Amino acid sequence: MAGTVIACVSMANVFLAFYVMHTFKASGTTYGIIVSCEMVGLILGGIAVGNIKKTRHEYVLIGALLCLAIGVLGTGLAPTVWWIIPCYLLGGIGNGAMATELHIVLNLRVPDSHRGRGFAALGAISNSAPAVGYIIAGLILLVLAPRYAFIGAGIAALLCVIAFSRNVVRTGEQQTPAAEAA
Repeated sequence: MAGTVIACVSMANVFLAFYVMHTFKASGTTYGIIVSCEMVGLILGGIAVGNIKKTRHEYVLIGALLCLAIGVLGTGLAPTVWWIIPCYLLGGIGNGAMATELHIVLNLRVPDSHRGRGFAALGAISNSAPAVGYIIAGLILLVLAPRYAFIGAGIAALLCVIAFSRNVVRTGEQQTPAAEAA
């Protein structure tokens, strides 16, 4: 699930320059401000996860992925370029929370003897998903305007989170007793 959402967000990163400068006729400075807001959100998301104590990890991860999906979809629906800023801030918060939460879950739930493999698998997904997203984004921009590309990527990410959330929660319920026993 996370890999698909990461790919959709990576597609959005390709769409953004065209969307800001061609659709809204905004400047490179505006583009830079939007990307900077995403970085601020990234930091805030990581800090927020560190302060969440009583919520199960699965719900934090699902919430983070929802923030990413809604941020992408909201960007596609933005009526003006300045509406993109809160969308990218929300997406950045989701991105920071997701990255932090995935590392926490791996450290808590994967036995020491397999932790290296777990981090290798996470690295494979988090490094290959953006590459796949960039390639798909280039192809999508050949046939769709950036606004519709954003909307499509946002809907795809949102549907993915909705479709797989139940399995994530169920898997977490099965893993929690084993992790506590260890």
